[in-house]
Amino acid sequence: MADTKISDLTAVTTPAGTDEFAVNQAGTSKKMTLNQIQSFSFTGGDYAPGSFTVATGSFALMVKQLTITGTQVVTLNGTARLRID
Repeated sequence: MADTKISDLTAVTTPAGTDEFAVNQAGTSKKMTLNQIQSFSFTGGDYAPGSFTVATGSFALMVKQLTITGTQVVTLNGTARLRID
């Protein structure tokens, strides 16, 4: 398996939370699961809340909580969609 290209691997048809992904963390090879990726939220450090602009294409932001306070605003233009479950 070590000599198999990723493009030659069989595709996953139904992802599972326990599926594992290779990660390079500070030069050390590690693994993480789909559950860990899904539960990751942008709450601190390099991913602290802030401002961003998407000029073209689409963008998905998945967070457990979105808080809007003070003068912060959410603006949806054109065919933008906001989904709240």
